Amino acid sequence: MGLKIRIRKKAFALLPLVLMWGGTVSVPLAGAQTDKREIIRQARHSYYSLRGLGLSEFQVKVQPNCGLMLKGVESNTDGMKMLNGLRFSMLLGPDGKVKVDHEATIPPSNPQAEEGMKQIFSGTDQMLSDLFATWNLFMLDSPFPPAESQYELNEQAAVYVLTYKEGSEDITTTMTRDLTITEIKVSSPDFTSSVKPRFVKSEKGKVLQGYGASYTPTTGPGKVEMNVQIDYSEISGMQLPQRFHFSGTYDGKPNETELLFNNYKVKVR
Repeated sequence: MGLKIRIRKKAFALLPLVLMWGGTVSVPLAGAQTDKREIIRQARHSYYSLRGLGLSEFQVKVQPNCGLMLKGVESNTDGMKMLNGLRFSMLLGPDGKVKVDHEATIPPSNPQAEEGMKQIFSGTDQMLSDLFATWNLFMLDSPFPPAESQYELNEQAAVYVLTYKEGSEDITTTMTRDLTITEIKVSSPDFTSSVKPRFVKSEKGKVLQGYGASYTPTTGPGKVEMNVQIDYSEISGMQLPQRFHFSGTYDGKPNETELLFNNYKVKVR
């Protein structure tokens, strides 16, 4: 599967530079491995899956909400003109990876503005890549390992706790009896991270509505706390993002931004 919960500190740190599914399923846990595998199979099928609906790839225009991102510096007329002239488009390929294209319809007025524009391009590229790495886990792929793979599934109080490894990372997923994930923790020698997803039920599975996330490096700076809210549009019969709104802190410094998506071009298998 390849768990990708990514809150890359570089992308989040660059934000300040922008200036210048169905019903519930309750399954009793038994000791036999076959029963555990059945629980994981049911869990995998209880979540919305764009791949299951036939999505191959999509292209979309991306518009950062410059007004929100630039609170307090709206008086910089030249900077606002340049930022409002930036154009972004994104391809989510069959491999789930993101490719971002961008252009500036208004050239930067000086070397300092040009450098700022480059940083915005780099930061937005990384932001989109990291946002969709987490989104893909719940909406495109599956947040669970294959049923036949190696893992432990245990009953603790009113929840199931799923644990397994991916490389050097220890993954712990906590879910309720109706198989709704409440938290995924990742521990590695370099960092610990946590994602607490929120879902809305649909006829085709649980749809990711947002999540809280944290990232703490083992040493040094780069601690991130963030909250993400996601709105959707129905495109070609599929739920695709219309808006990502996220806020949080990077080493205690607050950040907030918003990305809007429109003009989808969808390919299905």
